[in-house]
Amino acid sequence: TGDGEFANGKKISAKVSFKYQLDSAWISYQHDDVPPNRYHALSVWGYDKPSGKYISQLFDNFGGNRKFVSPGWEGNKFTLTFDTSKPPFQRFIYEKINDASFKMTYETSQDGNTWRMGDWLVFKKK
Repeated sequence: TGDGEFANGKKISAKVSFKYQLDSAWISYQHDDVPPNRYHALSVWGYDKPSGKYISQLFDNFGGNRKFVSPGWEGNKFTLTFDTSKPPFQRFIYEKINDASFKMTYETSQDGNTWRMGDWLVFKKK
């Protein structure tokens, strides 16, 4: 479970779960905002050997279907960036806080250099 806020200061809460799938070849990630927020998403994470990158295919309840890529862990951060060559650019940053919690930040950019936070949440393991 996690709590955080949007860029405008409005509070947000969500529940997430991770589960190994297909003989641990993939990880499914379920994200569900707590009402009154309405975002729900399911993504599948894995490693793409030909590209040497981690990938995530994300589907959401608004009809979204986006592919994200990552070079992998850099320090205590794992960043998934929307795989597109034109704006708006998007990314999710997962930052390990300790063995029982992590912070997720969603950011957007029009130029791929200057990023603006959309929201953030800190999740704690049950």
